[in-house]
Amino acid sequence: MKFFNLIIFLFLAIPSFLFAADIQITNLKVENAVTPIGLDVSQPVFSWQMQSLVKNRGLHQKAYQIIVIDNQGKEVWNTAKVKSGSSINIKYKGENFKPTTTYNWTVNVWDQKGKKYSQKSWFETGLLNSKMVTNSDSDKETTAWSGAKWIGGNPNDMVLNAQYLPVFVINSTIQLDKKTQSTRASLIYGANDLRLMDRNKNQYQLENKENESYIQVELDIASLNSNGNAKLNIYRAGYHPKDKKDIPFKSFSISNAIINAANKYDAHSISVKSSLGSTKIYINGHSRENLVAELI
Repeated sequence: MKFFNLIIFLFLAIPSFLFAADIQITNLKVENAVTPIGLDVSQPVFSWQMQSLVKNRGLHQKAYQIIVIDNQGKEVWNTAKVKSGSSINIKYKGENFKPTTTYNWTVNVWDQKGKKYSQKSWFETGLLNSKMVTNSDSDKETTAWSGAKWIGGNPNDMVLNAQYLPVFVINSTIQLDKKTQSTRASLIYGANDLRLMDRNKNQYQLENKENESYIQVELDIASLNSNGNAKLNIYRAGYHPKDKKDIPFKSFSISNAIINAANKYDAHSISVKSSLGSTKIYINGHSRENLVAELI
């Protein structure tokens, strides 16, 4: 009897991690968002990820099943078991969604050994485009968004952060004159922004006159004559009260691998990519090695 009790004790003492799952289902998303609220898509896509909890390799999905139920517990979609390794962009093909309703969904996944794993999540629909009775007269109906008005700006409005919003993609070529031994050449963009010419349309209350606001990109090879490096000078004028048109806002050294004494009078391509306050300037290519300036 004592021996039997000992066997029971040893069995109960086995660590629980020995029975842990090999795989965990994570990052459940609907329409590429985790637990989205205000979903306005009639056929959203579902996705998830498999995470291995052990060191074993080769674990992968062989089948899946998605079940969606509404807030009353009614099943509105059940894919049944689908033999597939897909886990992204699984389009919803169930009953029409109700507006402003919370839905719970479960994904079941089977691995290559036939073992099943499950995980749950939820999402909430928005107004969709459902019809609503506007008054006691049931013949008069309107869609959910009828009569709605934007409370923000329209495309004709200009935001105050003039240096933040513009998007520029500029490809240009600069070639210095070898006959005159010129050492500097520039390109200018972002000039005469209307927001910077009206004190009521920018955050610093600037009121520039014509041609007083711009960004200038200057190639300067003067230092190559003294065994130095060519430079890229960035001038900013009229965007900020402290801007000075004759003093560089930023200066960057250009690697001799890009511009050197041997090729300084060749034609050099300069590419400017500016968006949402981040600007990158490349010389002679778009690779990381040719990225000379990166401003934020």
